[in-house]
Amino acid sequence: MSDLRIKICQLLENIKSGDFSSLCKSVRESLFWCSEIVVCAKNLNNVNSFSNNILNHDFKLADLPNSDRENNNFQFSCKIRKLKAKQYFAKGYSCFAAVNGSQIIADVWYLIPKKGNRQIKHEHFPWFGFQIENNDAYMFDMYITDQSRGGGLVNALLNFSFSQLKNYGYRRVYGTYRKDNLPALWMHRTAGYEELFQVKVYRLLFFRWSKKIGN
Repeated sequence: MSDLRIKICQLLENIKSGDFSSLCKSVRESLFWCSEIVVCAKNLNNVNSFSNNILNHDFKLADLPNSDRENNNFQFSCKIRKLKAKQYFAKGYSCFAAVNGSQIIADVWYLIPKKGNRQIKHEHFPWFGFQIENNDAYMFDMYITDQSRGGGLVNALLNFSFSQLKNYGYRRVYGTYRKDNLPALWMHRTAGYEELFQVKVYRLLFFRWSKKIGN
């Protein structure tokens, strides 16, 4: 039900903005979706420590579940991100974010395999054909508000995220991106991810399947 609500919200946002090309694409991909996905990983052993003090910006970087997010009253940038955040937190996922005042201007989500006695999983694992170990993490779904793009925010958020995960004791972080998404491709390569293999994924309504196409 949460996924359906998010999809409806996306459709309404496209209609409201008059972005009918995105509306048509969203409707089409709701019915059938096919894409080549690159699975990659980054070794965290050589990641340097990161400090918010080196930033010459108005935003600060935080790991929201470890930053008393309710008392700070952080607000996500739009309704879709709020809905996703509610769903993600309920699933046990965590979030690194750039915050300006009380406004979250960028966020990237991650999961670790186990929180206390709870096993944390992601639907990508069986679909994309990989699994992570107890000392690994998985980062996914990065979003930056339009007015905050550029100026090194992406690099700062990623470097902060890698440093925090290393400090938490994790040795490797996995990522995935669509092969035809050039900004995502260059972001992962610039961040030092190593490409592991590629998989072609399909979704027809509620049915999903995939096949490995790379080494």
